[in-house]
Amino acid sequence: HLSFSEAAALPLAGVTAYRALCTRGQLRPGETVLIPGIGGGVSTMALLFAKHRGARVIVTSSSNEKLAVARTLGADFGVNYREADWAEQIAQKYGRTPVDLAVDSAGADSLSQCVNLVRPGGRIVSYGATAGIASINIHKVFWRQLNLLGSTMGTEQDFREMVATVAAGKLRPIIDQVFPLADADKAHARMEQSAHMGKIILHIAD
Repeated sequence: HLSFSEAAALPLAGVTAYRALCTRGQLRPGETVLIPGIGGGVSTMALLFAKHRGARVIVTSSSNEKLAVARTLGADFGVNYREADWAEQIAQKYGRTPVDLAVDSAGADSLSQCVNLVRPGGRIVSYGATAGIASINIHKVFWRQLNLLGSTMGTEQDFREMVATVAAGKLRPIIDQVFPLADADKAHARMEQSAHMGKIILHIAD
């Protein structure tokens, strides 16, 4: 059911999101998922997979426009992490520790706040550190018996399950823009500016 551009957007983002959310994170229907930094290819796929599994999804972004798009994709709540009280806003809406599973690619303060928001016995999956090294309150990790899991890319089995999930749900990767290969520099510039929502595609030829 995918176009060629959608199929091009799927493999790496899809398997990375699937492994973090489903294989490592063991997401179950009805759980609450936190996806910090919505906007990239992996995070948008994680949002689609989480909603397909029947989860409630909370997202964060530095862009109110991206938060608005995330809501159209099914996100239940979004908050701008440039606001100093963003974690408190989530806590006020859903309770002090409302998150069953957080899937984080940023590290730094984002991962630290995941530790604060995840319920006792909950899971945090880290699949990147784009914002830098995290400093976490280790006391909260052991006293609340949190599960901190690492993840990256995926196995052949993860890939098969991911493709089957996409086919069953008729899911479509979110595409930000398609650039001709000659404009690859413009595509890189858009990515470096964090202006994209979803995957950026390079079109080679018909």
